[in-house]
Parts: sequence; structure tokens; C-alpha cells
Amino acid sequence: MKERYYEFLNMAVVDTSPIKNSDFLRSVAIEVIFSLLIFIGSFLIKEESHDMSMLVFRFTIYHILVLVFIFLLFQKFSKTKILQLVPAGSVFISHVELLFGSSIFLGDDYWSIFMKLIGLSLIFQLITFVYQLLIVPKAKTLPSGEFRKTILHIPPLILASLAAILAIMGRLFMLPAIYIIPGIVGLSIACLPFYWLEYARVFTGWKKKSTNNFIYRGEIK
Repeated sequence: MKERYYEFLNMAVVDTSPIKNSDFLRSVAIEVIFSLLIFIGSFLIKEESHDMSMLVFRFTIYHILVLVFIFLLFQKFSKTKILQLVPAGSVFISHVELLFGSSIFLGDDYWSIFMKLIGLSLIFQLITFVYQLLIVPKAKTLPSGEFRKTILHIPPLILASLAAILAIMGRLFMLPAIYIIPGIVGLSIACLPFYWLEYARVFTGWKKKSTNNFIYRGEIK
């Protein structure tokens, strides 16, 4: 299984460059956008749910401050792997924040909804991981290019498309925001497998390793 996942990484990973300042800035931007959404959404709910949304908002502010602090450390210790892991790790934290923030808008029993969303996200990540392992032999027979990269990510692409359609339909038919939130959650879950690949930029032992063929940057040698 380990060797097959190495082969998947050699075909799927496009960016093998070290973690850069832009990766930190992207993580900060994602968190800022999310914090603004939570802040705006907090005016649409009342009582306990409003208090919980403001708690999430304050947490996102702390998250941003920690990111900025680690970004400053990164300027001095850019070779430290634990700092290089922060941008991708921050996105996963943002994902959990989004799931919890969304659960507040989806009902009063938000803790139960949050746990269900976490479960759905974990199940989808597992399904995607198993698919990626199973598709490797088939993908190796295909010519390198965008089609092969697409085949490697079918589950996330399907979920992202369905979520986008749901969100667009909600907007077109002027449905309440609660009907758009599932689409946003679906997009967040669908994008997560792509961020797992960011760890491959920090831990590079998978490069140039394959059980049968030597694969480098998507080309079978």
C-alpha cells in the first residue's frame, strides 16, 4: 500500500517546491474570508447560536494572529519542517472551524450536527484515499496530461461539482442561506484531499519511488 501511494503522489503532485511565504499568505487569506463570513452570519441568528458564532469568530481571530506569528518565525527558520507544516495544517483547522460554524446555522442541536459533519468529512477522505490507491494501476496505463490528473481526483471533483450546483441553485432561486450552507460544506470537504498533497512538499521521501516503473512528475520512464 505504501509503494502504491508513492506512485499516486508521483503522478498527482504538481507543485514540489518548498513551502514559501505565499503559502502562509494563502492560509491567512482563507482564514480571514472565513472569519468575515462568520461575523456577517452572526447577525442572522439569535440567542445561544449567536453567542456560539461569536465564539467561533473570536477563535478565527486568534488563529489569524498565530498564523502571523508563525509566519514571522518562518522568515528566520524557513528550513524547519514543523513550520513548513503550518500552512496545510492551518487549512485543516479552518475546515473544522467551517464545519462547526455551519452546524450553528443548520439547527439548534449544533453539536450533534457538527459531529455528523465531521464523520461525513472523515468518511469522504477515507473513500478518496481508497479510490486513489485502487486507481493507480489504471492511471499508469494512461498518457500523462490533464486527463490522467483528473482521473486521480474523481471523488473530490464529483462532490465539488454537486456542491457548487447546490449553492448556485440556492442563489438563483433566492433560497434562504440555510440552503446554501450545505453547498459550502460540500466544497470544503471536496477540497480537503488536495490539501493533503501539500504535506508531500515537506516530506519528500516519496519522490522517484515506484514498485514497477519509475514515475517522475507524471511521466512513466
